[in-house]
Amino acid sequence: MNLFKNSSFKGIISVIMSFVILFVSFYGNASAMGTNDDQFDNISIIEENQTRLVTLFEKDGTSIYTTYEKNSKELTAEVIERPNNILGFSLFEPTGTQYEIEVDTAFNGEFKGTLKNTDTEEEIIIDTTSVENDQAVAQIAVPLIPVLQWLGAAVVATLGIAAIFYIDGELAVSISEAKVQTDVKRDPNAYYLAAVNFDNNQVFIGPKYNYNGALSKLRAGFSIYTVESKRAETLAKNLSTHEPILHTREYYTKGEGYLMHWHPANKLSNGKFEKMPQHVWFGF
Repeated sequence: MNLFKNSSFKGIISVIMSFVILFVSFYGNASAMGTNDDQFDNISIIEENQTRLVTLFEKDGTSIYTTYEKNSKELTAEVIERPNNILGFSLFEPTGTQYEIEVDTAFNGEFKGTLKNTDTEEEIIIDTTSVENDQAVAQIAVPLIPVLQWLGAAVVATLGIAAIFYIDGELAVSISEAKVQTDVKRDPNAYYLAAVNFDNNQVFIGPKYNYNGALSKLRAGFSIYTVESKRAETLAKNLSTHEPILHTREYYTKGEGYLMHWHPANKLSNGKFEKMPQHVWFGF
């Protein structure tokens, strides 16, 4: 499962707007298809230091301030709407809504998370990772949908600016970092949920699993990282019971990651084997 990055956050916005965005709340479900024509009128970093990142995204009279607290990992947003009349000026005072944000996935432009309105305590799920849900019936008030679309894009772009990635509800870290390598060496029997950052082809790891948990995630379409080649090979083989396919340096293309890895193999009707999309990376 391809899961994000930071170098061009305008590109991230363009990507996320092209995905189906699914909203789920206690009012019901709503889905909306974003397009590449949806662009913010202005994008700026209001504050950035060692403890905090604040961004401003503006679109059609709506301002979205997103704040990421680097120490506490808290993510919040304020949406300020300025209703305009047909002449283009506002007859009313701007209205502001505060949201607390819990992130599940933020990687390669995909976002899944929960927005909680701090006044009403309404919770809304934004999910761009499940395109099969694009037939959900819209029951949220239609004017809310584009605002929530923009908010979702602003959140994932802000995390991208901060180089913060989430996989399955946990902060993800690059296996290329020396400290991460030291940590995983302490438990060579462990398996980690993993994904490739498309911008730099580095492998990032998230939550840790035992063998059974890793096999379950592999069956669900996720990719896995483990330290030892033999453990990686065994895991890949046991997904399909066929001999897995090894990819070495010549396969280090976009989406494959700068690490050797095994692909589970699928037997075709003609007797040949093809690689399955899941990766089981190993080593450093």
